[in-house]
Amino acid sequence: MFKAAVESAVQATEIISKPSKYKLQAAKLNKIAGVDSQASVVLNPTKYKGLELQMISNRQNAQARGIYEFWRQDLRTLKFHNQNLDFQVTKITYQEDSEIEKIPARLIVRDLQGGEFTIDCKNKTRSDILSELLKLTKAEPVPVEEIPVVEGTVKKVQK
Repeated sequence: MFKAAVESAVQATEIISKPSKYKLQAAKLNKIAGVDSQASVVLNPTKYKGLELQMISNRQNAQARGIYEFWRQDLRTLKFHNQNLDFQVTKITYQEDSEIEKIPARLIVRDLQGGEFTIDCKNKTRSDILSELLKLTKAEPVPVEEIPVVEGTVKKVQK
């Protein structure tokens, strides 16, 4: 009797936990795709070759907080919509606290002609970095109907 009750409880737990697991996965996929994000843009592939993000490896640095948030929240959406561009993240470590001020926090945009321009990201918010990138590159927003959306609901399967 006890064994049957445990098996029943395990099955009930699986039924309850699976939908929330799928909802979390759907939310993560929608975040990467850029649902409701300003980072859902396409950079002109005939002009630009790639982006490089240079930042301190320790996210506790207040000057680099914005670039860290940009890296965590916006860079994957940019990569999702611009798969033809090269993306590189360089995290720089330091030995002594006196070296922290010398470590850059910047976003480098490289074009096909070998030129590049740099956005200094120290003491900027994530939205400031993104808006400056969009303004300088004249990126085109991805139409909402072209952004893939994963539905977050799961239908219960009967056995």
